[in-house]
Amino acid sequence: MKKVKKGSYGYFLWEKKKRLVVTCILFAIPLSMFFLCWWYHGTKNTVWTVISCVGCLPACKSLVGFIMLLNKKSLPMEDYKKIIKEAKNDKILSDVYITFYEKSGVLHSLIVRDASIVALSLDKNIDIKFMEKEIRKNLNINGYNVNVHIVKDVKTYLQRIKSLNKNKVEIDKDKRENIVRLLLAMAM
Repeated sequence: MKKVKKGSYGYFLWEKKKRLVVTCILFAIPLSMFFLCWWYHGTKNTVWTVISCVGCLPACKSLVGFIMLLNKKSLPMEDYKKIIKEAKNDKILSDVYITFYEKSGVLHSLIVRDASIVALSLDKNIDIKFMEKEIRKNLNINGYNVNVHIVKDVKTYLQRIKSLNKNKVEIDKDKRENIVRLLLAMAM
């Protein structure tokens, strides 16, 4: 399997596979130790049982991460190709699952341009106003004053990209990379 970086198309599928394998390995180690010690000592009442139970904690944490990503899906490939065609040379982030203390949501595609971020989310449960406000707030804290606009359908997203193409004013490349880095830091 080739590694897919966070923010790239197909990241959700890659991350689900990776977390499933890691979770299975993390459960296999303490469970095999438990059953081996039970067989060897003939009883479960040993210190090895306690060590095995404590050894399951990292596996449980990994399982929670896997469950959180279980129902996350990437944008359909035909829509992704339309976005790539329209965005031209822009950096496109895909499969971004942004989490805050109160709420979280999937941004299927995201473009940083000028002083604005335009994102697409097909997530039915996303609170758009909250996500826009929190992303803007987190970027402002780090010194980047940007507008954040999240849309819920591909057609509107493509129109928004077209309007950005007409009024193209480039920002500093380092500034854009820092904004992208901060967005990925907010993502799971």
